[in-house]
Formats: sequence, structure tokens, C-alpha cells
Amino acid sequence: MSPASGPGDPEYGTVSGRALPDYAYDGSDPVEKLVYRTEIQRDLKKENGHFLIESPQIVDTAQEGGLLKVFYISYGTAYLLWDSGKVTGSSAWCIPVAATYQEQSGSYALKKYEMPQDGDDLYAKSIRAFCTTPATGKEIAGLADRMMKMDFPGLKKHHDANLQKYLDQNGISVE
Repeated sequence: MSPASGPGDPEYGTVSGRALPDYAYDGSDPVEKLVYRTEIQRDLKKENGHFLIESPQIVDTAQEGGLLKVFYISYGTAYLLWDSGKVTGSSAWCIPVAATYQEQSGSYALKKYEMPQDGDDLYAKSIRAFCTTPATGKEIAGLADRMMKMDFPGLKKHHDANLQKYLDQNGISVE
């Protein structure tokens, strides 16, 4: 049973019935805008009281043959807003991603979305396999190592700033 459909939590009450939007990137960088849109669209939990804060970190890009491949760390958290006004995280992730887009009349459509496979041997190997150019599949030297060397304090700081901006924009105050 999901927290939204349960009897509530003694400390927080019940999940708010308020419909909340997910975080929206408001910057001007077209590649960042594309990555934020991709990550937000992957969110399947659109119940009232839930919202998603995505804070990706772009590591590199490659363009080739009408394709744009963006290599980034998907860092995000799904949150719950409770009737008590408290906000809690319900799930979080930090995953290296390669997203390939096809250029179409000045805009881009997602063509392929790659994440590492689970398992000690497969994780690094699968990251190395997708750290390639988008059309010819040539290895991009040093990229896999940069993708695996995540700046957790920097990712968290960026995420916390996005969360605070979201709370302020939506009139949510946290104790």
C-alpha cells in the first residue's frame, strides 16, 4: 500500500491531497533544459502530494551525424507533502546516464536512454560501453572514469538549492 492510500503516519498525518507540479528548470542552457525535461518525463508517480526534484549534473556532450549524446549524473528525489506541512523524501537516486537525442527541425527527440547495469562487474563495464560517440560508437577517452567519479557534495548542494527554490515557488514552508 502506498503512503498516499494508507491510514496515515502518526507523526505526519496523511499525504496532502494538493496536486503539485514537478520541479521545472528555469535556466537558459538548452542542453540542461533538455536533460531536465527528460528526467522529469521519466517520473511515473504523479499522485497528489508527490513531487519530483531532479538535479542532474552534465559531465559531457557529443554531437555527431544529427545526434546529440548527453552524459550526465541523474540525481533526484521524489518527495511527499503531508497535510501537517512536513515534506519527506520517498525515494532517491544518483545514476550515470547517457541520453541520445535525434535532431528534428531545430529541436531534439529522445532516441536512446542508457543507464549502468547492476552488479560489481557489470556496472563499470556498462558505463564504459555507453561512453561513446553517438553515431560512430567510438570510445570517448576518459569519460567513463569521469562518469564514475561523482561529486556527491556538489550534487547534494545543487539538489538542496533546487528543492529550496521549489518550496519557495510553491508556497511550502518546512519546519
